[in-house]
Amino acid sequence: MILGKFKAQLALQEGRTAEALAVLRELATRSTQLDTTYLDAAVRTRLALAELAEGSPARAWQALEPLIERVQASGNVGQVLVTGVHVLTQLSLAPWGTAASSEGLATLRQWVETARQFKAGSQEVPRAPTTNDAGLSARELEVLALLADGQSNKLIARTLDLSPHTVKRHVARILERLDLASRMQAAAWYRTRFDG
Repeated sequence: MILGKFKAQLALQEGRTAEALAVLRELATRSTQLDTTYLDAAVRTRLALAELAEGSPARAWQALEPLIERVQASGNVGQVLVTGVHVLTQLSLAPWGTAASSEGLATLRQWVETARQFKAGSQEVPRAPTTNDAGLSARELEVLALLADGQSNKLIARTLDLSPHTVKRHVARILERLDLASRMQAAAWYRTRFDG
């Protein structure tokens, strides 16, 4: 499915809208059935862009609306933030006409603002403290600082230019070295030592 998403994205960027639509419509159906939250968000946002490029705001909104409803219900905005500021901005500024609800558009604009705030915040990598580090490496302290700031593994990976797998390993080592059971405990540990 991921390969299909990239093929569709390439087709859309190269102006092969019909090809992108065919792939994305199929992927939207499959990603919903498989409950792959982040992939579904990526597919639905790209499908909406392709439908808009094809001149069909109503179909674009049909692709996007289930995602908006799911995120509003769950509160998990992270799944849409990984689609990127550029994609979210394009969607929020699209010529929706009467196809989109005002509440849905307000949600899109809120996502854009949140994504911009995260992007702006990610430009400043926190300094690695040198005391009270419990034997953590400088990189692990950087990861921990971003984790304490509420960033997901994917956002940490983007900020530090690492792979998500590497970030996952860093988080596991942090929890092991600090003898903690959760990300929340690690964030609290960091805040008590370095945010004071």
